[in-house]
Amino acid sequence: MKKYIKILALTLASVMLLSACGGGEVKKETNTEGENMNKTNKVTIVNPHMYSAWPYIGLSDDKLVCIYTVADQHVATKSGLYMKSSSDGVNWSDGVEIFKDKTGVKGITGIGYDNDGNMLLWYRSGSPAVETTTFELFKIDGDNITLVSKPDINVKGGHIGNIVRTPNNELWAFYNTYGDFRSWGYVKSADNGLTWEQVEVEKDIYKATCPAELECAFISDDKIIVLGRKDAADATVAMFQLESSDNGKTWAKKYTNIFDAYGSSPSVIFDRETGKICLYYFARDFGDLRQRIVNVEDVWDNPLNWSKPEVITSESASGVDTGNVKTVLYKGNHICAYYAGTSTTTGIYGVILDMK
Repeated sequence: MKKYIKILALTLASVMLLSACGGGEVKKETNTEGENMNKTNKVTIVNPHMYSAWPYIGLSDDKLVCIYTVADQHVATKSGLYMKSSSDGVNWSDGVEIFKDKTGVKGITGIGYDNDGNMLLWYRSGSPAVETTTFELFKIDGDNITLVSKPDINVKGGHIGNIVRTPNNELWAFYNTYGDFRSWGYVKSADNGLTWEQVEVEKDIYKATCPAELECAFISDDKIIVLGRKDAADATVAMFQLESSDNGKTWAKKYTNIFDAYGSSPSVIFDRETGKICLYYFARDFGDLRQRIVNVEDVWDNPLNWSKPEVITSESASGVDTGNVKTVLYKGNHICAYYAGTSTTTGIYGVILDMK
């Protein structure tokens, strides 16, 4: 089937709530509701070895799958990709190398599922922020990894995040470019990932005003809520909240009252039955994995109303070499995966959080 791309111009209602910044003050959240560690089980997924980082955790054939990078350093000059599986989140198989091409820097930027339940991967070939870097979509079916499509998506070596299935059976993923001036938007597929349409929302805006590494929840057929990290501390370090009430045609961009997630990517689990959003992120300044749970109606059009965070687990290390969590719902538990360590040696850890 012929692949195609169509870029649509959208109207953006950009509402930047600078009052959340305390009059321009860079504010960090230190007040938490306490620790939630008594409800958790922490495990080691990958023992510290080189720069083992950026885990993505999902489900394939009813088993947990963790895909991660082993690199020489945070800003990698060489890297490999590996996969482990588990039936309980505690005991993990040996790592198996995937995508064995050793030319250049490779990475996974997002995962998700097609409408048949197969696990999908966004595979980035090339360094971040390099315009010639390409993206391919792969499918995991048991032990097999097969190419689904190689769309001509113009994200300049940026980031395409996790894939979500919409109420009308489309596949969506949000993207952002990198650099001093950035763009963001989303890509969507109506044919189970074979072809993709790119929808650019904002283009060539200063990075302080551009949300990065976004995750979303489809609240209803028309309402979408998206969270994105802040990558420059101008005016505020607060996380972005994006909202659309017309299925992505127009957007409002706002600041939240989440000040402790600067430079950390969000991970979102939305429970449509209860209407609750669980937000996870690694507070890199503090070395904490944190969680906030709210009713979506409490933060819709009210981004300053997020609950205070709970600390799920802590690490002795902090900074950029400890962080970015990804989560999945599995047998009534939220399974979180993140990395922690030093500039040369990191490991990957999991937390099993009982939500029952």
